[in-house]
Amino acid sequence: MRVQLAAARGLPAYEALLQSLEPWSRGAPGREAVYTGWLGMLRYRQGRFDEAAELHLLAAKGRQDRPSQLASLLNAASAMLEAYRLEEAVLVARQVLELARAGRMEVFEARAEWVLRNAAWRAGSAGSPDRELVDAAVSLQQNALEAQICLTEAAVAWRAGALDDAARIAGAARATWTRVGFVAGAALAEALELLCGDEPDPLRVRALAGRALRAGPPRLTLQTLGLLGLACPAVAREWWPEVQRLASLTDPAAWGRRNEVLAVREAVEYCGPEAPG
Repeated sequence: MRVQLAAARGLPAYEALLQSLEPWSRGAPGREAVYTGWLGMLRYRQGRFDEAAELHLLAAKGRQDRPSQLASLLNAASAMLEAYRLEEAVLVARQVLELARAGRMEVFEARAEWVLRNAAWRAGSAGSPDRELVDAAVSLQQNALEAQICLTEAAVAWRAGALDDAARIAGAARATWTRVGFVAGAALAEALELLCGDEPDPLRVRALAGRALRAGPPRLTLQTLGLLGLACPAVAREWWPEVQRLASLTDPAAWGRRNEVLAVREAVEYCGPEAPG
């Protein structure tokens, strides 16, 4: 409980508490594994994804029950996605998928399926949206997981030109993230929903851009602004300085990598002086 409360207060509080708990973790395998997992969560939130992946793999080896082991493996796979170690993420997810199916652990199975779909999305090989997976995610009533799956499949549908599907699935992600209070995720999903629907109202676009800029985190905000720039080019120039600032936070070598919906380079192109429209 102390760790969860510290994590909710922000990274400095989380890191300070983990430093104080390091002596507590020594010498007891169960404690060491739990602590290593907490440290992996911290590194993930700090954007140190390679370190996070290795810490979660190490934690999985020390976890003493199957659900905790699978959770750690999935945390490692998620970090691998962000580090663009896509092939490794797929291997870990397939391992979890096999174990989860054998143990009839539906939530872990769904999380593993999302890793596989997200890896395919980022690699450009996802094809068409997996509507069956979306329906299954909704039935699990796991809000964060449902929204993640819906956003990925909405992005796949958009790239495939299935705009009605994309708008509907993005709307489901928006509704779920709104319900749990994740403003940045809801804004990103709403921007994709707007892009795939009828021509949006510029006033609504401006309001959504403002919400995204206040919410953070930077990567989600940048993608939201990029989608809004593509949806309504006439107003995109208004937040061009913010787009430049947010893009500068990412290593230029990674600008071409797909994220949840857009690559950094795409977001910049959709909002810049030479943007479409």
